[in-house]
Parts: sequence; structure tokens; C-alpha cells
Amino acid sequence: MFADAISEAYYAMFHAAKSLLALKDIYPKTHTGVVVQFGLQFVNEGLIEELYAKSFAKAQTKREIADYDIYYEPSKEEAESIVEDAERFLVRIKKAIDEMPKSRI
Repeated sequence: MFADAISEAYYAMFHAAKSLLALKDIYPKTHTGVVVQFGLQFVNEGLIEELYAKSFAKAQTKREIADYDIYYEPSKEEAESIVEDAERFLVRIKKAIDEMPKSRI
């Protein structure tokens, strides 16, 4: 039950990051590629704070465990933490899109 919440929260972050990268004509082929390019293109360039890259990477790791480790039983608190991170991430991505030059959109 809580594993699904972790997975869905991660995928919300993943698709938001992919959308932001697409605005720069960057289309990574893997999940790790999206995480890496998000960091390179937005965090390293000073456009998005590092804490968002860290929460995205943490969510990716937790999602992989939640989806593939049959013995993993995340707690309610773990799931809530990832969901809250995802909510903040989505708000920040929306702000980043709003801040992008209109010629890019």
C-alpha cells in the first residue's frame, strides 16, 4: 500500500522533470538519465535549488526498492515523506516553467 504511494510520487516527479527538460530539447532515455540531466541542466546552472535534485534522487532510489524488493514494506512515514517531497518538487517545477523565457515555451 505505501509502496504504491512512493512509486506514484516518484513518477509525478519524473514526468515533471522530463517536461522541464523537454523545454530545453533534452530527452533522456532512462530514469537515471532524467535525474542526471535535471541536475546538470537546472541545478548546476543555478536555476533550481539542490535540495530538489536530492529529493528527486532519493525518490528514485525508494521507488526502485518499493517496486522491485518483494520484502520491502515502507512505513507510512516513509511514504508521507516522499509524497511531501514530490508535492514541493511539483510546485518548484511549475515555478521554473513560469520563470523560463517565453520563447522557450
